[in-house]
Amino acid sequence: MLVEFVTGLGRDSCKVNGSATGRLQVIFPGSEDLLCICHTLNNSGEHSFFPEKRDFMMSWLILVTDNSAAGTLWKELTGTTLVSFSNTRWWSKQEVENSIAINFGLLPRFLEQLSARGIGDATTKKMIALHRNDPLKLQVGFATGLDGLMLMLSTTYELEGDRLAILLAFRRIEALRAYGRQLVSDSENRDLLPDVDAVIRRSLEPAVGLVIKKGFAGHGVFVGKIVSIDKEDAGKWWYLIEYEDGDQETMDLEELRPHLSVHGHTLRDEAIQGLSFAFTYLEDRLTGNYMFGDKQIRSMADYVQATLMLR
Repeated sequence: MLVEFVTGLGRDSCKVNGSATGRLQVIFPGSEDLLCICHTLNNSGEHSFFPEKRDFMMSWLILVTDNSAAGTLWKELTGTTLVSFSNTRWWSKQEVENSIAINFGLLPRFLEQLSARGIGDATTKKMIALHRNDPLKLQVGFATGLDGLMLMLSTTYELEGDRLAILLAFRRIEALRAYGRQLVSDSENRDLLPDVDAVIRRSLEPAVGLVIKKGFAGHGVFVGKIVSIDKEDAGKWWYLIEYEDGDQETMDLEELRPHLSVHGHTLRDEAIQGLSFAFTYLEDRLTGNYMFGDKQIRSMADYVQATLMLR
C-alpha cells in the first residue's frame, strides 16, 4: 500500500491507542487521527461533575444493581425493573441514574425498606446518610441527567451500530455542541433545564419580593414580584403579584409555583457548571485541544479547579 493512500486512522480514545496512532502518523504523515465518536461521547458523559450524586451512585452500584432482593423491592415500589449496568459504558450508568431520577420521590421509602429488611447494611446506611444530608441537592444532581445528558445519551445510541451513521454524525454532534454553548450562556440557558427548574421551584417558599415570570397570550412574558401575601380563614394562601407594567393579579400557590423564577439560583448554577464539563470535554476533543499527560489544557484545568473548589 502506498503511504499517501492512508488518509485516516480510526480508533477509540483510550491513551494507548492515541500513542499508537501518533507513531503511525510518522509513517503515514497524510493521515488524520479519527476518534470513534461514540467512544468520545461516552467519555464526555463521564466528565459531568456532581459530587453528591457520584458518591451516592458508588454505593448504589455496589449494592443495588446485582442484588436480587433489592431488585424485587425496587419493582414493588416503582413498578419497574432495575436497569442493568455495565461498568465500561457511561450510558449504562446514565440509564440507571435516569431511573432513580424519575422515581426519586420513592427513594426514601426504598432506602428505609432496604434497611428494615437487612439488605446492604453499611452500604445502605451510607446511602441513607447521603440522602438525608441534602436531599434537594442530590435530587438536582439526578435531574440534570434527565435535562442535560439525554441528548448526549440518545446521540450515542443513534450513532452506534452497523449502518450509515456517518450521514447523521455531523448534524447530531453539531446539535450537542450548540447545546453546550447555550448551557453556559446566561441569556440562552433559561429553558434548557426543565426538570432541574421544577425541582428547585418545588423547594421554594414563596415570600414577598420573590420574582416570577409569566407568559400572556399575545403579549409576551412579563416579570413580576410578590408584593403581599394573605391567608384565608380556611388556611389557603393568596399571593398578590405586581408586574413591571403596573398590572396586578392574585394567585394561589398552585397557580404561582410554575411561574417562580429560578434563574440565578445557586443550585441551578451548580447544575450548569457540573454539566458544562461534559460538553467542554466534547468540544475540546473535537477541536483537538484536549491532551493527555501532565500538560493540562483548558477543560482539564477547569475540571480540576472546579473539583477542588466543590470538595
